[in-house]
Amino acid sequence: MQMIYEYKKAKIKFILYSIIGVVIFLILVIAGATGALKQQQDQADDDSTVGLDVSGMFDKSVYLKHWQSVYGNGVLKDKADYTITVAQKYGINPALIAAIMATESSYGKSSAIKNDNNPSGQMIGSHILHYDTLEQGIDTTGKTLHKLVVTRKLNTVQKLGSAYAPVGAGNDPTNLNSNWVPVVTQLVASFGGKSSDNLATSSSSSGGSIKQFDAIMAEAKKYIGQPYVWGGSTPATGFDCSGFTSWCYKKAGITIPRTSQAQWTSMKHVAEKDAKAGDLVFFQGTDSQGGMTHVGIYIGNGRMLDSENSGIKYSDITSGYWRNHLGGFATAN
Repeated sequence: MQMIYEYKKAKIKFILYSIIGVVIFLILVIAGATGALKQQQDQADDDSTVGLDVSGMFDKSVYLKHWQSVYGNGVLKDKADYTITVAQKYGINPALIAAIMATESSYGKSSAIKNDNNPSGQMIGSHILHYDTLEQGIDTTGKTLHKLVVTRKLNTVQKLGSAYAPVGAGNDPTNLNSNWVPVVTQLVASFGGKSSDNLATSSSSSGGSIKQFDAIMAEAKKYIGQPYVWGGSTPATGFDCSGFTSWCYKKAGITIPRTSQAQWTSMKHVAEKDAKAGDLVFFQGTDSQGGMTHVGIYIGNGRMLDSENSGIKYSDITSGYWRNHLGGFATAN
């Protein structure tokens, strides 16, 4: 009897261990497949381009004027330039982003934008997505439109509407989405869009991958407001201008020399009209030394983020002091 008992006990153990082994194997297979899918998605994101020239896609003066009239008293009132920067980053017409945010947020007055920083109706199922900041919500809008307009080639308002606001969708029981295409088409024009059939840039040149630009800016923005420190090149010491650019580039996996002039010499020079977000912008004559004496990170649309005498900040390079000392633009790509 004892032998039979031991035999049955061993048999039960064998069955249990076999079941456990199969379960572990299935878990590993599922995890591997999930990882592979994520890697493919990451690679697809890396293949996207950023810093594209959007100036030919819209009239900026019309855009800014209509932005003020539509959003002047709301939460989006000071986000016009930021939206252009996001559009340039993802290669999307700024007028399209502005138009979609207008219609999806009830011109900046919806509960989603006020409570969830969600300006464009981003959802999972029937649930509105929440973002920590309005900038994050705008950036996600740009990223979503990049996938639809650039990657999936839904590059007209008509095509885009079929995916962004399909008529008769679960959240459209009364077919209100049938108004989406004509409304967005009109808004694109009102925001200075030169054509509702020109929703993405045709240029393939860029200042780097989206993730690379994000890495540079994510690092750079950590230090906004910190003082300028001559000779500084790390967070521990503080930053001068070229220490700031070399550090931020390093965090994005790009190695460049330490000084402004050396950075200028080592990088590929580009015309201002070809400069992309994430490139560097150089200045000369800002002190008694010769050559390039100051450098900042170009973020597009005539703006840079740099470490200057008044600290690490955003600056306009289209007029005044910086315009008078502009030396040129250069890219590491």
